[in-house]
Amino acid sequence: TVAAEKSPSEELAVSQPLRTASATMGLLKPMMSFESKLQAGIYDRKQIQSEILSEVRSSTFVICTYSLSPFSTEAKRMLDDLGVKYTEVVLGPEWFLLLGRAAQKRAELGEMFGRTSLPQIFVNGNPFGGLYDGDGVGKPGLVPFLESEPGAVDMLKLFKAIDPSGGALLNVLLRSAG
Repeated sequence: TVAAEKSPSEELAVSQPLRTASATMGLLKPMMSFESKLQAGIYDRKQIQSEILSEVRSSTFVICTYSLSPFSTEAKRMLDDLGVKYTEVVLGPEWFLLLGRAAQKRAELGEMFGRTSLPQIFVNGNPFGGLYDGDGVGKPGLVPFLESEPGAVDMLKLFKAIDPSGGALLNVLLRSAG
């Protein structure tokens, strides 16, 4: 007998509890945006914007994370499983523990890209969304993208098999397309 083909969600081992929690967290977005500005205090927006742009343009895939966030951990696990080479920018342990520059970067990420939640994924310097949610202007987020693009998971796994060093071939293709 032929085994049933796995759905992208099964192939990615998508966490349904985290997906549900993400939807719930989305309801808190206005409050979290306000809170991030209070936490950041007064800062030089142009300087922080410059730092953020430098970081998100530093490689093909950049993921801004919190080190203790289950959403960040899950996003990195999926990218690792798929062989996608990425640069990680850790803002801190978790949103409520941020101080100084990290809190300022979180607030400015919200101003620049409409999201204070992490992870935030960037492809070729452009916002791509988070783990389960998009960027609000057309990018779907990691899991929805992989679930909606026919063959995306298989393609990434093929690239990983061809290039186990970390997705250099995929990075070259995306740079040329972007």
